Amino acid sequence: MIQSFQSVKKALLLSFMALFLAYAKGYAYSGYVGQTLHLSAPSASGAIVDAAAWYTDDNSSLSVSGDEYGGTVRIDAYFSGTRTVTCQYAYRYYFGGKMQYGHGSVDYTITCKKSTLTLNERRLTLKPGDEVELEYTNSSGYSLPFVRWLTDDVDIASINGDDHAYGKKSVTVTAEAPGECVITCDGKTGEDAPTCTITVEATPPTGISFTKRSITIQQGKTGRFAYKLTPTDAYTKISWASSDESVATVNRNGLISAVSEGIATITATTDNGLSASGTVEVTPQPEQVSLPNGLQIAVGYSMKIEPSLTPTNATTTYKWSTDDESVVAIDKSGVARGMAIGTANITVTTENKKTATCRITVTEPAANLDHRNAAIRVDALKRLIDKSLDNLK
Repeated sequence: MIQSFQSVKKALLLSFMALFLAYAKGYAYSGYVGQTLHLSAPSASGAIVDAAAWYTDDNSSLSVSGDEYGGTVRIDAYFSGTRTVTCQYAYRYYFGGKMQYGHGSVDYTITCKKSTLTLNERRLTLKPGDEVELEYTNSSGYSLPFVRWLTDDVDIASINGDDHAYGKKSVTVTAEAPGECVITCDGKTGEDAPTCTITVEATPPTGISFTKRSITIQQGKTGRFAYKLTPTDAYTKISWASSDESVATVNRNGLISAVSEGIATITATTDNGLSASGTVEVTPQPEQVSLPNGLQIAVGYSMKIEPSLTPTNATTTYKWSTDDESVVAIDKSGVARGMAIGTANITVTTENKKTATCRITVTEPAANLDHRNAAIRVDALKRLIDKSLDNLK
């Protein structure tokens, strides 16, 4: 009797599971590239789905995620035929006075429909430096997650400053140099990728000149000559040359590197043979820096400290510091100001880390000539001199 009851219970259980699995049979969905599909979760009357895992047999075309409440599928690229998304789930239900547990899976069939991309421009004629925005329109109305923009010659026209761009609804195309190239927008929608032909035309220069005839660069530093073309809308590639590369070298972009002390001539030549030249003087870095000694300054007064360099034709910039700002303050141009009676050390440092220090003594101002009335006395003296000169006329 007990065995018979167990057989009936088992049969009923299997029948319920069959009913559930039949209810959780596969579903069919279709969509366009860029579209997100929402897949319903498997369910059955009297059973609760506790957990679900979603995956696909084609991760290159579909992005899948989900839980026990349903799945989400984004179509990333066109595919022919069908693809399968599978949901594996665990469920529970109450039967025979006890909680029963089970698991299963259900397949969802996905098909992809073709759509057509159209660009806002099919052919453009530009001048070097011109910029234009290219944008696609998708006949399905969906944005494309993995659309790829590509130029077949980045030297003629670039896309957002590069030879490609991904996932953009629109891009900025910049005309770089004369020539013709093709911009392609590949959205993987199942139809041919649209293209835009870019023709870049340029006005040849009739003249070239440097804005300065000579420049000075410290050894180990870089600089460049600015130039202008005639007419102003002219375009050309420039080739650069140095008369003495032991003194200064110049790269293809006109950047000059100061190698050693001396003078060299830098020449720029256009595609059509026009040229301009200028001299670059390379000055040495300082081997030594010194400051004057025995400096004195009155409270409230200022003085500029002048460093001396060895060799004398060396060039550099300076950084200044004081060891006691309450006595002597110093600004970035080397102007010291007496703040209070006492002494302070002022240090100067060159670009190549050469240093020198001097001591400044701050004293009381002369009687009746402190910093508060000095300007008044100077003005009074100037008026007295002007009056005396008028009387001599």
